[in-house]
Amino acid sequence: MSRRTRSALVSFGGAFILAVGFAGFTGELIDETSPDRLDLFVLREVSEVRSPLITTFFINFTALGSATLVTLQTVIGFALLMSAGKRMAAAQLAVAAGGAHLLTETAKALIGRPRPAVIPALVEAVGSSYPSGHAVAAAALYVTLAFLASRYLVSRKQRILLCVFTAIVVAGVAFSRVYLGVHYASDVVSGVCLGAAWALLLEGGRSIWSQMRIEN
Repeated sequence: MSRRTRSALVSFGGAFILAVGFAGFTGELIDETSPDRLDLFVLREVSEVRSPLITTFFINFTALGSATLVTLQTVIGFALLMSAGKRMAAAQLAVAAGGAHLLTETAKALIGRPRPAVIPALVEAVGSSYPSGHAVAAAALYVTLAFLASRYLVSRKQRILLCVFTAIVVAGVAFSRVYLGVHYASDVVSGVCLGAAWALLLEGGRSIWSQMRIEN
């Protein structure tokens, strides 16, 4: 079995596990959109640690998952990759971001969960609560960017640091949505599952496609 085939199987396996997690959250919310006790507990606990300094930090940090910055990064990344002749990577990045948006809007329309009203929201947010669009977009975009960047890293230590950095960014965006009072914890966890699953699925597909091109 080739390295690319093994990589594809790992990516597909990870995508499947995360998709099952997302499906589990979604299945429960189809029957009941009201928050459970854990969602309420997390929101109340988070509200206790709010401060002006932390609030300012997360208002700025949450922008990393906003439609504006995600679109801007995708367009810039797409242009740079195309100019470098990396058409497959450019397509992977564009499909990751665009697909994440479509998946989010579809899930929001299906569930229609209201935004939290347990604690005051610190920013304005419109539309349904589930899943968190910021969490989906951040996971899909930054995991995909990590995959693209990892191809140019030579050492295992560099790849590990990249994974840690990516995880911190995605987790930070996800937590910011709960801290700011516009999402339940289940919204952001499911959003990360969906976005990361989508990124892994695309990475697996790219590995298979690359292997097929080599064999042909």
